[in-house]
Amino acid sequence: MEHTCPICGKPMTREGFCDNCYKKVQQRFPDDEWEYLDIEEIRAALDEAQGAPVRPLREVRSVERVHTDALKPEIDVSTCACCKQPIGRKDRLAVELKDGHRVCSNCVSKVRILYPKDYTWQYVYRGSDDIDKNDYEEESLWIDPLRELSSYEFLSSLQDAEKERGLRRERYGNAPAYFRVDNNKRIIHEASRGRIVIKNEYAISGTVLLGEIEAGRRAQVKRRENSYSFEIKRVETPVSDTLSMEKADRIGEGCYGQLVLEVDATCIYPGDILAIH
Repeated sequence: MEHTCPICGKPMTREGFCDNCYKKVQQRFPDDEWEYLDIEEIRAALDEAQGAPVRPLREVRSVERVHTDALKPEIDVSTCACCKQPIGRKDRLAVELKDGHRVCSNCVSKVRILYPKDYTWQYVYRGSDDIDKNDYEEESLWIDPLRELSSYEFLSSLQDAEKERGLRRERYGNAPAYFRVDNNKRIIHEASRGRIVIKNEYAISGTVLLGEIEAGRRAQVKRRENSYSFEIKRVETPVSDTLSMEKADRIGEGCYGQLVLEVDATCIYPGDILAIH
């Protein structure tokens, strides 16, 4: 996916800008002061510099600074860097970007289609000084590519996300949502005295490719000339940064989650694309 320059809209090539705008930024801020500014401040400074001699940023602001670090503005982490709205304390899906700015969950959902979370595995030592040093356990680790973006890179990705959404709509169809299957497993319930109960209940895990998925909708899979439809009894999302699942209201676009079906769903396989109606 090609990113665009936040200044002129041309393809991004260097440090989050196109070649031409990158040269202008370097000329305007010879001491790399632009790294501490948001995109609006950079645009304003470039506009002011048109047809005027290039002056250091400290002169433009008429403030004497000794070190470049002093130019770094204070970041308001309680306000979304995208929509400028307050970020609620209970917004656990808000993301901190690499430059320290934060983005609320609503704005994150607009670009998650381009930057889905992924998970890997790491070994964690669970022992103590008195136990074998090889006492390690494997645990999941979620990787969020949004944390590697700066605020101006995030803003420039909004337009790219809309383009990607349109391309997927052309590719998959007009259903409200589409879901890519990673795994299908039968749910086993533990009963008393060590017994287990096996019901006609399946957990379909994967990623939402387009739209949002809620309980009560129907998942459809096609098999040659036949089509099978299943009611989604509930949806589940990961608990914090683990692969453990908990009941949720919905699974957002670009997000990993689980569809629970209370019917025989053995006809659904990894790699299937489910149309959600």
